[in-house]
Parts: sequence; C-alpha cells; structure tokens
Amino acid sequence: MHMHEILADHLATIQGLRPEGYELQILETGTIRMDTEAHRLGDGWSTVAFAGHVHEHGGHVTSVDLDVHTARRVLDRERLTDHVTLREGYSIDWLACMLSAGQTFDAILLDSDNDAQLILHEFMIARKLLRRPGLILVDDVVPSSKDVVKGHQLLPWLDSQQIQYDITERTGGGVRSGVLATILP
Repeated sequence: MHMHEILADHLATIQGLRPEGYELQILETGTIRMDTEAHRLGDGWSTVAFAGHVHEHGGHVTSVDLDVHTARRVLDRERLTDHVTLREGYSIDWLACMLSAGQTFDAILLDSDNDAQLILHEFMIARKLLRRPGLILVDDVVPSSKDVVKGHQLLPWLDSQQIQYDITERTGGGVRSGVLATILP
C-alpha cells in the first residue's frame, strides 16, 4: 500500500469521529525533501497528501522540518500553498512552542529523522497536542530492522502503556517500510 492510500484511510477514520463538516487540523514533522517524480510516493510527500485532503474537505496542515525550501516549491507548483503552514526548525522546539500556545491537532504524523529517541520525544509531546480522540501516525517503523530505528524506543513504550496500535506495510519509491497508527481516546 502506498503512503497516500494509508493516509487517506486513516484520515477518513478520524474524520468519521468528528461532526459532519468538521475541518481537520493536521500536524507533521518531516516534509518534502526531494522534488522528483520518483520520490512522489515517499520521501515526505505526505505533505501533498495532507494538503490535498484539507483542500477537498477543509482544514489546515502544519508541517515542521529543518529545511522547507523544497516543500514550498512543490506546494506552490501543486497550488496547495494556502492549505499548509511550513515551520522551519527543530521539531521538538516547534512542538513545544505549539504546546505552549495551546494549539491542538486531530491527526499528527511523525516522520522526521531516523532517530529512535527523537521519535519517542516527539510522540510524548504530540500526544499532548492531540485533540481526542486523535490519530498519531509514525512513518518508517520496521521493528526487525537494524537500520530503520524510528520505532525502536516507541514500540516498547506503547506496549508498556498498553496503547493499541497497528503497523501497515507501505511501499513507494522502491522502499518497504511500515506506518504505525494509533488512535488515542
């Protein structure tokens, strides 16, 4: 399953938990890094999938990354710029600022660096930013991989807290990976 299909399914689920006509507020860490057709099915192009959803259904996307230049160019070309706020900088700093400002989101995708501790820290803040019930997704979770480590600290923590999640295998750009999803009540 491609990332865009996985996101569409999960957004439909969370949209179904909201009143009719509700406009989702979506947050993601990690955005578009490569502007080629070969990268369209992976490499941060979730920003375009989210922007397309809010363009169609209403809402807004906030995307945080250390470098947003490529994302800005792609969103301009796709005519989706009005639906996305790009925040350039370190994800933990931005997440903490949004938490301090009292912002909340319906769906959050954590897709920043392949760093197990960073993803765990992002998750800890993200769950406080989440409007309940709310959806948290984490891309590139491959429990058995020695190289793809995003879920290596998060999965044991989720298990210890008895938080239910599923991991959907995703393909795209020649890469096999997994997308973790959990809906927090």
